Amino acid sequence: MTVAATRDTARDDGRDSLQAPGLTRGGTPYPDPSAVRRTILGMLYRAKASHLGTSMSLVEILVAAYGACDIAAIASGLPSRDRVFVSKGHGACATYATMHHYGLLSEAVIGTYHQDGSALAGHVSHAVPGI
Repeated sequence: MTVAATRDTARDDGRDSLQAPGLTRGGTPYPDPSAVRRTILGMLYRAKASHLGTSMSLVEILVAAYGACDIAAIASGLPSRDRVFVSKGHGACATYATMHHYGLLSEAVIGTYHQDGSALAGHVSHAVPGI
């Protein structure tokens, strides 16, 4: 499994981005991993989908990886935005749930996870805004 966060620019003040407790580099609060897990359970239950263990094992990793990024830059969709690469293919639900808790995907969008016609497939798709 590979999870990596990339950063295009360093902080202006020279401090590491994770030194500010409770806030990401872009000033977004870190989501509670328990809340992300509850979202995953709901998504998988509604979709009658699987890979629960894979998704649950990724939560803290994804919260930390997205926390190292500028969420506003990701939301902008600009080519210079920060990116998170996840190679654990069956962890799509965890990726989407984490993105939701960082404000990158709406409740309505994650409600379509693994449904016919949804961009949120069982594997992470580049068709999803913010990916």
